[in-house]
Amino acid sequence: MNMLKGTAKKGFDVRKPLNKLLNSLQVIFAGCLILLLAVILLFLNEGRLQTARVVGRASQYSEGSSNSGLIYASGVLAASDVFSDDFGFLSPDNRLYLRSRAEMYAWAESFSDGAYSYAPKWTDKPADSSEFSLPYGHENSQSAIALTKSVSAVKYSAEAYIDGLNVNIEELGIESFAERMELASNAAPGVGIRGNYVYIAEPGASGEDPNIGDVRIAYYEVKALEGTVVGGLKDSALAPQKIKVGAAFFRTTLDFLRFFDGVHGINEAAKVLEAEVKAVWALRAAGTAIIYAALLLLLEPMKNLLSFILRKQPSIKTGAVLLVPAAFIIAAPTILTAFYIGHTVSFTAILGLLIALIYWGFSSDGYRKKLIRPLNPYYVARHAGTGNKSSGDSGDGSD
Repeated sequence: MNMLKGTAKKGFDVRKPLNKLLNSLQVIFAGCLILLLAVILLFLNEGRLQTARVVGRASQYSEGSSNSGLIYASGVLAASDVFSDDFGFLSPDNRLYLRSRAEMYAWAESFSDGAYSYAPKWTDKPADSSEFSLPYGHENSQSAIALTKSVSAVKYSAEAYIDGLNVNIEELGIESFAERMELASNAAPGVGIRGNYVYIAEPGASGEDPNIGDVRIAYYEVKALEGTVVGGLKDSALAPQKIKVGAAFFRTTLDFLRFFDGVHGINEAAKVLEAEVKAVWALRAAGTAIIYAALLLLLEPMKNLLSFILRKQPSIKTGAVLLVPAAFIIAAPTILTAFYIGHTVSFTAILGLLIALIYWGFSSDGYRKKLIRPLNPYYVARHAGTGNKSSGDSGDGSD
Protein backbone atom coordinates (compact mmCIF):
# COMPACT_ATOMS: atom_id res chain seq x y z
CA MET A 1 0.00 0.00 0.00
CA ASN A 2 1.65 3.27 -1.17
CA MET A 3 0.04 6.29 0.43
CA LEU A 4 2.67 8.98 -0.24
CA LYS A 5 4.78 9.96 -3.17
CA GLY A 6 8.33 11.23 -2.84
CA THR A 7 10.64 11.44 0.11
CA ALA A 8 11.13 13.96 2.89
CA LYS A 9 14.95 13.81 2.98
CA LYS A 10 17.55 12.56 0.60
CA GLY A 11 18.21 8.88 1.22
CA PHE A 12 15.14 8.43 3.43
CA ASP A 13 11.87 7.20 1.95
CA VAL A 14 9.03 8.36 4.20
CA ARG A 15 6.60 5.97 2.51
CA LYS A 16 8.13 2.87 4.03
CA PRO A 17 7.52 3.64 7.73
CA LEU A 18 4.06 5.02 6.97
CA ASN A 19 3.07 1.91 5.02
CA LYS A 20 4.43 -0.27 7.83
CA LEU A 21 2.52 1.83 10.34
CA LEU A 22 -0.76 1.42 8.47
CA ASN A 23 -0.17 -2.30 8.10
CA SER A 24 0.38 -2.75 11.85
CA LEU A 25 -2.88 -1.19 13.04
CA GLN A 26 -3.91 -4.45 14.71
CA VAL A 27 -0.74 -4.48 16.79
CA ILE A 28 -1.29 -0.83 17.69
CA PHE A 29 -4.87 -1.55 18.73
CA ALA A 30 -3.82 -4.57 20.81
CA GLY A 31 -1.02 -2.62 22.50
CA CYS A 32 -3.28 0.34 23.32
CA LEU A 33 -6.00 -1.98 24.63
CA ILE A 34 -3.56 -3.84 26.89
CA LEU A 35 -2.17 -0.51 28.09
CA LEU A 36 -5.69 0.70 28.92
CA LEU A 37 -6.48 -2.53 30.76
CA ALA A 38 -3.29 -2.16 32.81
CA VAL A 39 -4.25 1.38 33.81
CA ILE A 40 -7.76 0.19 34.76
CA LEU A 41 -6.24 -2.65 36.83
CA LEU A 42 -4.03 -0.20 38.70
CA PHE A 43 -6.95 2.16 39.36
CA LEU A 44 -9.25 -0.60 40.59
CA ASN A 45 -6.49 -1.92 42.83
CA GLU A 46 -5.92 1.50 44.37
CA GLY A 47 -9.69 1.93 44.63
CA ARG A 48 -9.80 -0.89 47.17
CA LEU A 49 -7.42 1.10 49.35
CA GLN A 50 -9.70 4.11 48.94
CA THR A 51 -12.31 2.30 51.05
CA ALA A 52 -9.91 2.35 54.00
CA ARG A 53 -9.21 6.05 53.43
CA VAL A 54 -12.93 6.90 53.31
CA VAL A 55 -13.70 4.85 56.43
CA GLY A 56 -10.78 6.51 58.22
CA ARG A 57 -12.55 9.87 57.86
CA ALA A 58 -15.74 8.70 59.63
CA SER A 59 -16.82 10.82 62.60
CA GLN A 60 -17.74 9.47 66.02
CA TYR A 61 -21.41 9.35 66.92
CA SER A 62 -22.39 12.11 69.30
CA GLU A 63 -25.90 12.47 70.69
CA GLY A 64 -27.41 15.82 69.74
CA SER A 65 -25.14 16.51 66.76
CA SER A 66 -26.05 16.13 63.07
CA ASN A 67 -24.18 12.79 62.68
CA SER A 68 -24.37 13.02 58.89
CA GLY A 69 -22.33 10.91 56.51
CA LEU A 70 -20.25 7.99 57.72
CA ILE A 71 -20.16 7.61 61.51
CA TYR A 72 -18.94 5.02 63.98
CA ALA A 73 -19.75 3.86 67.49
CA SER A 74 -17.55 1.74 69.76
CA GLY A 75 -18.38 -0.42 72.74
CA VAL A 76 -20.33 -3.61 73.42
CA LEU A 77 -22.75 -4.76 70.71
CA ALA A 78 -25.55 -6.63 72.50
CA ALA A 79 -29.19 -7.61 72.08
CA SER A 80 -31.86 -6.33 74.44
CA ASP A 81 -34.51 -8.82 73.29
CA VAL A 82 -34.62 -12.56 74.00
CA PHE A 83 -35.63 -15.25 71.54
CA SER A 84 -35.34 -18.97 70.84
CA ASP A 85 -35.71 -21.19 67.78
CA ASP A 86 -39.16 -21.59 66.22
CA PHE A 87 -39.57 -25.15 67.57
CA GLY A 88 -38.80 -24.36 71.20
CA PHE A 89 -35.83 -26.70 71.43
CA LEU A 90 -33.69 -23.96 73.03
CA SER A 91 -34.11 -21.82 76.11
CA PRO A 92 -34.76 -18.13 75.27
CA ASP A 93 -31.69 -15.90 75.65
CA ASN A 94 -30.18 -12.56 74.56
CA ARG A 95 -28.74 -13.36 71.17
CA LEU A 96 -27.66 -11.27 68.21
CA TYR A 97 -27.82 -14.17 65.76
CA LEU A 98 -29.01 -17.77 65.78
CA ARG A 99 -28.63 -20.41 63.08
CA SER A 100 -29.84 -24.00 63.17
CA ARG A 101 -28.54 -26.70 60.83
CA ALA A 102 -30.49 -29.94 60.63
CA GLU A 103 -29.27 -33.24 59.19
CA MET A 104 -31.15 -36.43 58.49
CA TYR A 105 -29.79 -39.95 58.51
CA ALA A 106 -30.97 -40.97 55.07
CA TRP A 107 -30.30 -43.26 52.16
CA ALA A 108 -28.04 -41.82 49.47
CA GLU A 109 -27.72 -43.16 45.92
CA SER A 110 -24.45 -43.37 43.99
CA PHE A 111 -23.48 -44.80 40.60
CA SER A 112 -20.17 -46.51 39.93
CA ASP A 113 -18.88 -49.15 37.49
CA GLY A 114 -22.25 -49.35 35.77
CA ALA A 115 -24.25 -50.12 38.92
CA TYR A 116 -26.20 -48.19 41.55
CA SER A 117 -25.35 -48.54 45.21
CA TYR A 118 -27.04 -47.26 48.37
CA ALA A 119 -25.65 -46.32 51.77
CA PRO A 120 -27.05 -44.33 54.71
CA LYS A 121 -25.33 -41.09 55.80
CA TRP A 122 -25.97 -37.85 57.66
CA THR A 123 -26.93 -35.12 55.20
CA ASP A 124 -28.60 -31.71 55.29
CA LYS A 125 -30.07 -32.41 51.84
CA PRO A 126 -31.81 -35.79 52.06
CA ALA A 127 -32.91 -37.23 48.73
CA ASP A 128 -36.45 -38.12 47.76
CA SER A 129 -36.20 -41.90 47.60
CA SER A 130 -39.06 -42.09 45.07
CA GLU A 131 -36.56 -40.78 42.52
CA PHE A 132 -34.05 -43.58 43.18
CA SER A 133 -33.46 -46.19 40.51
CA LEU A 134 -34.16 -48.86 43.14
CA PRO A 135 -36.42 -47.24 45.77
CA TYR A 136 -37.60 -50.50 47.37
CA GLY A 137 -35.74 -51.08 50.63
CA HIS A 138 -34.18 -47.58 50.50
CA GLU A 139 -37.13 -45.44 51.52
CA ASN A 140 -36.51 -42.05 53.14
CA SER A 141 -39.29 -40.73 55.39
CA GLN A 142 -41.06 -37.75 53.79
CA SER A 143 -41.98 -36.33 57.21
CA ALA A 144 -38.32 -36.47 58.31
CA ILE A 145 -37.26 -34.75 55.09
CA ALA A 146 -39.81 -31.98 55.70
CA LEU A 147 -38.63 -31.58 59.30
CA THR A 148 -35.00 -31.31 58.20
CA LYS A 149 -35.82 -28.54 55.75
CA SER A 150 -38.06 -26.60 58.13
CA VAL A 151 -35.74 -26.70 61.17
CA SER A 152 -32.73 -25.27 59.28
CA ALA A 153 -33.20 -21.53 59.72
CA VAL A 154 -31.57 -18.19 60.61
CA LYS A 155 -32.87 -15.61 63.10
CA TYR A 156 -31.61 -12.14 64.07
CA SER A 157 -32.18 -9.92 67.05
CA ALA A 158 -34.75 -7.18 66.48
CA GLU A 159 -33.24 -4.89 69.13
CA ALA A 160 -29.46 -4.68 69.19
CA TYR A 161 -27.50 -1.69 70.51
CA ILE A 162 -23.99 -0.28 70.67
CA ASP A 163 -23.18 2.92 72.59
CA GLY A 164 -26.92 3.61 72.86
CA LEU A 165 -27.53 3.28 69.11
CA ASN A 166 -29.83 0.70 67.59
CA VAL A 167 -28.12 -1.46 64.94
CA ASN A 168 -29.66 -3.32 62.02
CA ILE A 169 -28.11 -6.71 62.82
CA GLU A 170 -29.47 -8.45 59.73
CA GLU A 171 -27.49 -6.10 57.47
CA LEU A 172 -24.39 -5.92 59.69
CA GLY A 173 -22.96 -9.27 58.59
CA ILE A 174 -21.93 -10.85 61.89
CA GLU A 175 -22.53 -14.43 60.74
CA SER A 176 -18.79 -15.15 60.63
CA PHE A 177 -18.61 -14.66 64.42
CA ALA A 178 -21.09 -17.48 65.11
CA GLU A 179 -19.87 -20.27 67.40
CA ARG A 180 -21.28 -23.74 68.02
CA MET A 181 -23.69 -23.69 70.94
CA GLU A 182 -23.18 -25.96 73.93
CA LEU A 183 -26.61 -27.60 74.15
CA ALA A 184 -26.19 -29.20 77.58
CA SER A 185 -26.79 -25.76 79.15
CA ASN A 186 -28.95 -24.15 76.46
CA ALA A 187 -31.52 -26.77 75.45
CA ALA A 188 -35.07 -26.48 76.73
CA PRO A 189 -36.16 -28.96 79.43
CA GLY A 190 -37.16 -32.36 78.09
CA VAL A 191 -35.36 -32.01 74.76
CA GLY A 192 -33.28 -35.03 73.77
CA ILE A 193 -29.57 -34.34 73.44
CA ARG A 194 -27.02 -36.64 71.81
CA GLY A 195 -23.45 -35.62 71.02
CA ASN A 196 -24.19 -31.86 71.32
CA TYR A 197 -27.10 -32.21 68.91
CA VAL A 198 -30.81 -31.89 69.54
CA TYR A 199 -31.74 -35.43 68.55
CA ILE A 200 -35.13 -36.44 67.15
CA ALA A 201 -35.32 -40.20 66.70
CA GLU A 202 -37.57 -41.85 64.14
CA PRO A 203 -40.73 -43.12 65.90
CA GLY A 204 -40.26 -46.70 67.06
CA ALA A 205 -36.48 -46.57 66.76
CA SER A 206 -34.33 -47.77 69.63
CA GLY A 207 -30.68 -48.02 70.57
CA GLU A 208 -27.83 -45.55 70.36
CA ASP A 209 -26.99 -46.18 66.71
CA PRO A 210 -28.69 -43.86 64.19
CA ASN A 211 -31.67 -45.15 62.26
CA ILE A 212 -32.98 -44.11 58.86
CA GLY A 213 -35.21 -41.09 59.47
CA ASP A 214 -33.40 -39.76 62.57
CA VAL A 215 -32.82 -35.99 62.59
CA ARG A 216 -30.12 -34.11 64.50
CA ILE A 217 -29.85 -30.33 64.87
CA ALA A 218 -26.76 -28.22 65.59
CA TYR A 219 -27.06 -24.59 66.69
CA TYR A 220 -24.72 -21.63 66.15
CA GLU A 221 -25.12 -18.30 67.90
CA VAL A 222 -23.61 -14.86 68.37
CA LYS A 223 -24.07 -13.18 71.73
CA ALA A 224 -22.49 -9.91 72.86
CA LEU A 225 -19.47 -8.61 70.89
CA GLU A 226 -17.06 -5.80 71.69
CA GLY A 227 -15.76 -3.59 68.92
CA THR A 228 -16.70 -0.80 66.51
CA VAL A 229 -19.62 -0.44 64.08
CA VAL A 230 -19.19 1.88 61.08
CA GLY A 231 -22.16 2.95 58.98
CA GLY A 232 -24.71 5.73 58.58
CA LEU A 233 -27.49 7.03 60.79
CA LYS A 234 -31.02 6.29 59.58
CA ASP A 235 -34.10 6.60 61.78
CA SER A 236 -31.91 6.71 64.92
CA ALA A 237 -30.22 3.43 63.98
CA LEU A 238 -26.93 2.45 62.37
CA ALA A 239 -27.67 1.30 58.85
CA PRO A 240 -25.77 0.97 55.53
CA GLN A 241 -24.29 4.29 54.36
CA LYS A 242 -23.55 5.00 50.70
CA ILE A 243 -19.89 5.91 50.15
CA LYS A 244 -17.96 6.65 46.96
CA VAL A 245 -14.70 4.76 46.51
CA GLY A 246 -12.27 4.27 43.68
CA ALA A 247 -10.48 6.87 41.60
CA ALA A 248 -11.13 9.10 38.59
CA PHE A 249 -13.22 7.30 35.96
CA PHE A 250 -13.48 4.14 38.05
CA ARG A 251 -15.49 5.40 41.02
CA THR A 252 -18.23 3.25 42.44
CA THR A 253 -20.79 3.54 45.24
CA LEU A 254 -20.94 1.05 48.11
CA ASP A 255 -23.44 0.49 50.91
CA PHE A 256 -21.13 0.35 53.90
CA LEU A 257 -22.09 -1.10 57.29
CA ARG A 258 -19.58 -3.24 59.15
CA PHE A 259 -18.64 -4.48 62.58
CA PHE A 260 -14.93 -4.56 63.49
CA ASP A 261 -14.43 -7.13 66.23
CA GLY A 262 -12.13 -6.08 69.07
CA VAL A 263 -11.41 -2.73 67.40
CA HIS A 264 -11.69 0.53 69.31
CA GLY A 265 -11.83 3.71 67.23
CA ILE A 266 -11.91 4.51 63.55
CA ASN A 267 -8.14 4.52 63.03
CA GLU A 268 -7.89 0.86 64.02
CA ALA A 269 -10.85 0.04 61.76
CA ALA A 270 -9.13 1.69 58.78
CA LYS A 271 -5.94 -0.29 59.49
CA VAL A 272 -7.97 -3.51 59.43
CA LEU A 273 -9.29 -2.63 55.96
CA GLU A 274 -5.79 -1.77 54.72
CA ALA A 275 -4.44 -5.08 56.00
CA GLU A 276 -7.15 -6.96 54.09
CA VAL A 277 -5.82 -5.68 50.77
CA LYS A 278 -2.98 -8.20 50.92
CA ALA A 279 -2.32 -8.38 47.18
CA VAL A 280 -2.01 -4.64 46.56
CA TRP A 281 1.73 -4.71 45.82
CA ALA A 282 1.42 -7.87 43.73
CA LEU A 283 -1.24 -6.20 41.58
CA ARG A 284 0.87 -3.06 41.30
CA ALA A 285 3.74 -5.18 39.98
CA ALA A 286 1.38 -7.02 37.64
CA GLY A 287 0.04 -3.72 36.29
CA THR A 288 3.57 -2.46 35.63
CA ALA A 289 4.47 -5.74 33.86
CA ILE A 290 1.36 -5.49 31.67
CA ILE A 291 2.29 -1.90 30.77
CA TYR A 292 5.75 -3.14 29.74
CA ALA A 293 4.16 -5.86 27.57
CA ALA A 294 1.92 -3.26 25.92
CA LEU A 295 4.89 -0.97 25.22
CA LEU A 296 6.79 -3.94 23.81
CA LEU A 297 3.93 -4.55 21.36
CA LEU A 298 3.98 -0.88 20.40
CA LEU A 299 7.76 -0.75 19.95
CA GLU A 300 7.86 -1.45 16.21
CA PRO A 301 4.83 0.75 15.38
CA MET A 302 6.39 3.52 17.50
CA LYS A 303 9.58 3.20 15.45
CA ASN A 304 7.60 3.59 12.23
CA LEU A 305 5.61 6.52 13.64
CA LEU A 306 8.78 8.32 14.72
CA SER A 307 10.37 7.63 11.36
CA PHE A 308 7.43 9.35 9.69
CA ILE A 309 7.40 12.30 12.13
CA LEU A 310 11.15 12.87 12.40
CA ARG A 311 11.93 11.90 8.78
CA LYS A 312 14.69 9.62 10.07
CA GLN A 313 15.00 5.98 10.93
CA PRO A 314 15.60 5.69 14.72
CA SER A 315 17.45 2.74 16.15
CA ILE A 316 15.60 0.62 18.75
CA LYS A 317 18.16 -2.11 19.29
CA THR A 318 18.07 -1.41 23.02
CA GLY A 319 14.41 -0.36 23.02
CA ALA A 320 13.14 -3.43 24.92
CA VAL A 321 15.51 -2.66 27.79
CA LEU A 322 14.77 1.06 27.71
CA LEU A 323 11.04 0.34 27.95
CA VAL A 324 11.48 -0.96 31.52
CA PRO A 325 11.91 2.54 33.01
CA ALA A 326 9.23 3.75 30.58
CA ALA A 327 6.78 1.24 32.11
CA PHE A 328 7.59 2.53 35.60
CA ILE A 329 7.25 6.13 34.39
CA ILE A 330 3.69 5.34 33.28
CA ALA A 331 2.74 3.09 36.22
CA ALA A 332 4.02 5.31 39.03
CA PRO A 333 1.95 8.44 38.18
CA THR A 334 -1.07 6.20 37.60
CA ILE A 335 -0.75 4.65 41.08
CA LEU A 336 -0.05 7.99 42.76
CA THR A 337 -2.94 9.67 40.96
CA ALA A 338 -5.36 6.85 41.78
CA PHE A 339 -4.41 6.65 45.45
CA TYR A 340 -3.72 10.23 46.46
CA ILE A 341 -5.76 12.38 44.08
CA GLY A 342 -8.56 10.13 42.93
CA HIS A 343 -10.82 12.40 40.91
CA THR A 344 -11.42 12.72 37.19
CA VAL A 345 -10.27 16.31 36.57
CA SER A 346 -6.89 15.77 38.22
CA PHE A 347 -6.35 12.46 36.44
CA THR A 348 -7.17 14.02 33.05
CA ALA A 349 -4.84 16.94 33.71
CA ILE A 350 -1.94 14.68 34.70
CA LEU A 351 -2.54 12.36 31.75
CA GLY A 352 -2.55 15.36 29.39
CA LEU A 353 0.68 16.62 30.92
CA LEU A 354 2.36 13.23 30.40
CA ILE A 355 1.27 13.13 26.76
CA ALA A 356 2.55 16.66 26.25
CA LEU A 357 5.93 15.77 27.79
CA ILE A 358 6.26 12.69 25.59
CA TYR A 359 5.46 14.74 22.48
CA TRP A 360 7.90 17.44 23.59
CA GLY A 361 10.67 14.89 24.09
CA PHE A 362 10.33 13.44 20.62
CA SER A 363 9.58 16.53 18.54
CA SER A 364 11.04 19.72 20.11
CA ASP A 365 14.21 21.43 18.89
CA GLY A 366 16.97 23.65 20.30
CA TYR A 367 17.68 23.81 24.00
CA ARG A 368 14.45 22.06 24.94
CA LYS A 369 15.49 19.00 22.93
CA LYS A 370 18.91 18.99 24.54
CA LEU A 371 17.32 19.04 27.98
CA ILE A 372 15.01 16.14 27.22
CA ARG A 373 17.40 14.03 25.12
CA PRO A 374 18.72 11.95 28.06
CA LEU A 375 15.12 10.72 28.62
CA ASN A 376 14.56 9.90 24.94
CA PRO A 377 15.17 6.13 24.46
CA TYR A 378 15.49 6.45 20.70
CA TYR A 379 18.14 9.13 21.01
CA VAL A 380 20.04 7.04 23.57
CA ALA A 381 19.76 3.87 21.46
CA ARG A 382 20.88 5.69 18.29
CA HIS A 383 23.98 7.09 20.03
CA ALA A 384 24.87 4.05 22.14
CA GLY A 385 28.57 3.26 21.69
CA THR A 386 29.21 5.98 19.09
CA GLY A 387 30.82 8.48 21.44
CA ASN A 388 29.60 11.23 19.11
CA LYS A 389 26.45 13.06 20.15
CA SER A 390 26.17 14.97 16.90
CA SER A 391 26.29 11.96 14.60
CA GLY A 392 22.72 11.01 15.40
CA ASP A 393 21.39 14.15 13.73
CA SER A 394 22.60 13.17 10.25
CA GLY A 395 19.67 10.79 9.68
CA ASP A 396 21.51 8.14 7.73
CA GLY A 397 18.49 5.87 7.90
CA SER A 398 20.35 2.91 9.45
CA ASP A 399 18.42 0.60 11.75
